[in-house]
Amino acid sequence: MPESSYEFKKALGNMTREVAYKASVRHLTDNEYSLDQIMETLSYPVSREEVQKTMYEHMLESGIICEKLPDEDAVKEKISYVLEEGAYGKKSYRRVTEPGTAEKHEYVPCDFGTLNEAGWDKLKDKLDKKDIEYISGIPWPKKTVYHRMTERFKGIYTRLMA
Repeated sequence: MPESSYEFKKALGNMTREVAYKASVRHLTDNEYSLDQIMETLSYPVSREEVQKTMYEHMLESGIICEKLPDEDAVKEKISYVLEEGAYGKKSYRRVTEPGTAEKHEYVPCDFGTLNEAGWDKLKDKLDKKDIEYISGIPWPKKTVYHRMTERFKGIYTRLMA
């Protein structure tokens, strides 16, 4: 019985965190907010590390950051949720999976996690405060990863290549 109680508390805690801040963090990440901007926006007390972890996990899941270049010809499933009402009026969501095609995005290699102090200083000379805030808020792994060319990252990339 204690094991099932632990599992229930764990599931309840996950649901509470999802409702309290995780959905907001994912939404703000999709809108290209930096970690600092997200922290300013949240009204729920949550640690910076937890927000950063949620932000990075979402970037990996949504393909904003990829550990290897995505296959452009790959077929991806399109996932959506349909609101249904039961016989007694209870509403619930049902997951619907449809075949789709992978969206074609341009990616650029990023090795920010491998930079030393001198490398970060060179970056700071080329970028403005908001760009540095965005890049430093992401917990870059110690290897080259690929960042999707979003509107914000196009500006960062352009300034870095200048």
